[in-house]
Amino acid sequence: MTTKFDHILKQVSQDVIENIPAISSQKKHRSKYNIACWIRFNSAIDTEIQLELRAQDQQQIQAIVIDSIKSTGTQQILLSGQASILCQGKIQSMQLVLTSKEQKLNYEIDEAFIQKAVERPPMKQPARHLYQVA
Repeated sequence: MTTKFDHILKQVSQDVIENIPAISSQKKHRSKYNIACWIRFNSAIDTEIQLELRAQDQQQIQAIVIDSIKSTGTQQILLSGQASILCQGKIQSMQLVLTSKEQKLNYEIDEAFIQKAVERPPMKQPARHLYQVA
């Protein structure tokens, strides 16, 4: 079994989490988030790296793998994707976490982006006009 080490990138603020105010602690619901993170390493790395979103609801802590990369001599990476979380009650906390086999990673976060995904209704088909030729 290989040991993985956690590197907390960002604690997600409550205004991004956007809990539904009237949600009951017994009700299950799904929340979706768009996530992207640019990371720059101070030296080239050669290891597998994963970006996870960890969310704690009223029942458990969930870890959702957003993206992963096997880095070979890379100094800058973009990890991105969408997380879909089935939660019970309100989400109490969330954080973006980088996991790797390396205990010490020398990196800087160029940008860490997370937003609640907006569910858009399907587009309506354009009206078809019938023209009568005289």
